[in-house]
Amino acid sequence: MKRQYQAKATKQKQQQQNLEATEAKQLRQAPVEFGPYLSDRQWATIREDLSADGSCWEFCDFHRSHRDPYLAGEDGLLGICDSGCRLCFAWGFWNGKDAFVKEKLFGLTGGVRAQGNHGEDVKEAYFYQLNSPSHDYMRAKYIYPVEAFPYDRLLAENAKRSVRDDEFEIYDTGVFDKGYWEICVEYARDDDGSGGGGDTVCVMTAKNCSDSESTLHALPTVWFSRHQEGGQRPAETHRVTGANKSFPPTVECRHPELPTVFAQFSNEFMAADGPGILFTRNETEEKNAISRYLTAARAQDRPRLPRDAGSKCSSVHQLTLAPGAAASVCVRLSNRPQSRPVPLLVTNELVARQRAKTEAFYAKVLDWLPESYHPSSDLAEICRLAYSGLLWSKQYYEYRPTRYLKCREAAGIRNAFRWNPHGWEHLDNADILSMPDKWEFPWYASWDTGFQAAVLADVDPDFAKAQLELMLSDRYMSPEGQNPPVLAWSAYEVFKSTGDLDFARRIYPRLKLNFAWWLRHRRVASQCSADDSESDAVYFKSGFLGMDNICAIDRSRVPDNCRIYQADAYAWVFATGLHCLRLAAAAGQSDSELCYWLDWLARLQRGFRHFDDAEGFCFDILEERGADGVWRRTHVRILSMVGLMPLTAVMDFDWSDLAGREAVADAIDSGSRCLVSLLNSRQWVKVFERLFPLREGPADCSDADEGFLGPYGVRMVSRWHRKHPVTLAQSTLNYEPGESRTGMYGGNSNWRGPVWLCMNYLLVQAALRVHKGGRPDPRLRRFARQVCERVLSIFVGKHDGVDGQTAATNRRRPLHGEAKEFASQWRGAEFALFYEYFHGDTGRGCGASHQTGWTALVVKFAQTLHKRLVAE
Repeated sequence: MKRQYQAKATKQKQQQQNLEATEAKQLRQAPVEFGPYLSDRQWATIREDLSADGSCWEFCDFHRSHRDPYLAGEDGLLGICDSGCRLCFAWGFWNGKDAFVKEKLFGLTGGVRAQGNHGEDVKEAYFYQLNSPSHDYMRAKYIYPVEAFPYDRLLAENAKRSVRDDEFEIYDTGVFDKGYWEICVEYARDDDGSGGGGDTVCVMTAKNCSDSESTLHALPTVWFSRHQEGGQRPAETHRVTGANKSFPPTVECRHPELPTVFAQFSNEFMAADGPGILFTRNETEEKNAISRYLTAARAQDRPRLPRDAGSKCSSVHQLTLAPGAAASVCVRLSNRPQSRPVPLLVTNELVARQRAKTEAFYAKVLDWLPESYHPSSDLAEICRLAYSGLLWSKQYYEYRPTRYLKCREAAGIRNAFRWNPHGWEHLDNADILSMPDKWEFPWYASWDTGFQAAVLADVDPDFAKAQLELMLSDRYMSPEGQNPPVLAWSAYEVFKSTGDLDFARRIYPRLKLNFAWWLRHRRVASQCSADDSESDAVYFKSGFLGMDNICAIDRSRVPDNCRIYQADAYAWVFATGLHCLRLAAAAGQSDSELCYWLDWLARLQRGFRHFDDAEGFCFDILEERGADGVWRRTHVRILSMVGLMPLTAVMDFDWSDLAGREAVADAIDSGSRCLVSLLNSRQWVKVFERLFPLREGPADCSDADEGFLGPYGVRMVSRWHRKHPVTLAQSTLNYEPGESRTGMYGGNSNWRGPVWLCMNYLLVQAALRVHKGGRPDPRLRRFARQVCERVLSIFVGKHDGVDGQTAATNRRRPLHGEAKEFASQWRGAEFALFYEYFHGDTGRGCGASHQTGWTALVVKFAQTLHKRLVAE
């Protein structure tokens, strides 16, 4: 019997091995498709941290990252990789002045011993300019100084500054005044079989923007990552042919999980007596050997490199160009060996063809713009940049806490990582994800993902849906998460955009689980009186809800003698119920299922205690236990987005969609036939009037306005607090329109006065829903239109109306502040940056500079303005 069991087990094991071998063979035969999945920053992330105290910023900083092999990914300069980040390609540059080759973006660290006075911050000039959903065409620009890059000065100047000072940016150094290289990187995939059947062409064009002849060394680089499971030795890159006049050098890239890829380097600007192609090993501390070889002052200082093989290789091209001159270097990544050189003309034709297809795609996507807006207008270009930035921000992300802890223990690093993965053992992340910002935030945040997916659905709906389903899958979602439950809003937005009923049916059960967790784990009973007025009361306790420092005290670290109940948490949960109800109806759920949501919405309406009748506004509730042991309650009277969030917990319904649902019809309050809101009509109007007075005539929204609505949108804290600070538990809240002036949450973001596009968009949506589903009021439409116009003016300059061209190219864009480069040589729309948030008074961009990311919501403001408000 035992032998029979062993024989059966052996046979099953052999069958499984044969199946895995077949799948691996099929995988190796499929062509490698590259995308923008390479991170802008892998260093100083928790995934690379082997420190004893969890100080990832100090353990693997910018300079160490050039030497130390990565554990769970790779990074590079405007690079690409396959969907598993196994084979990577990126560009390196050297101006002959720096101590090392520029292979990755430089920035200051965050953390306890932050180098930046407002936390982590990239100190580079680069721009994502175009990207197609299929990644058949991608374009980005990098600005590299002709003189030495000011690494030391950026470190020293920022070290002198406190959290109350402005940041010292690369534009403040004056390094670009002495000239720079404008480097355009383009990728084009041959998708029609005419030139290579899935080949990817990588073209770099460098222009000398200085007053004198200058030299640039360009290093197109191909390498294998070392993050394979089990730490197996990565495959080699082998030289196939050397450089000669008749045939460019070719490198064969072999990996056990991928088909063989052939990298054909152009031999333009390769010196006859130069190094040609250099090899090293990426999985060792010699990963930066090519950089050290090239920059060595003396031949005897050069490291010894492998001759014809390694896991990383670069070709070296020396471009010496006159002022204003430009030249290109090309690399072709092919799934088959090239029997002959690919003419440069064929490469240029491929790039031009894919560029034209991508531009035509966006012209169709943006066909809702008025005829007076030419496809190359500022607004059209800003929308293209927003979509393209989202697509460039796709990144391979791998994070498996339990597995990494075991690997570290196996490597003898038993006490090197004091992080307890309790509650996160389920994480099994190894996917292409939409990142908020691939340098400042090269990790996912679920509420960022929700806003990003809403915009992605316009151009890449399948990816948008997949992102939301991933966030709610067993490999990601945890009952311990505290980010706002925004995914229901996002799922409904994606469903509206795609009309995909199967998607609604798939995602609905997961959203219901998430909603139930909030009711089970965040709904609490008051510590104060239990009189009849409190019998229906509902409260949601403190926790991180995205708007980091918006309260006077840290809501994630409330003192032991206090409890804080959050008005914005209440609004998020109610809004989740509204959107789940819409999705349940769309998914064909039963009457009883719809009544489940209606019942809970009614209970939450009755239990809301955050509205202050005297102030006509919503506030957090603070319960504090005095020395006598008695709990006392007070409203935290801060005029902030916390109190505006209940405005957004509203939904207009067309109940005719539910015809025949008798149980549902019986549950509907006849007074709310078309509008369901957390606030009753009187409360909603009272709160809204603190935001935008409902009076005849134009609202006063000048720079001197002391309220919420400023010249560039709704501020997260009313400007009234500029002269009326609030002190609570020995912490003070002031109106701070720019970067944070406190160290709360590292001082890296600020919700005490700036304009955030995500919250502004929810407010615009709410106003239009009330206008549509409640009593039509033109003042609600006027509010929505003014917010849309003011947000758009951050990117295109002050509006001249909505019926014609806006913001001539020589007009300063508020988002760029006083940086003179953007008022002269980089004034075109293609150089616009998408900052994390914007100064509440001036519109200057603050925080992360490439947050597309939710700042891509600028497209939604343009759509709302031109497809709905102006069109109607």
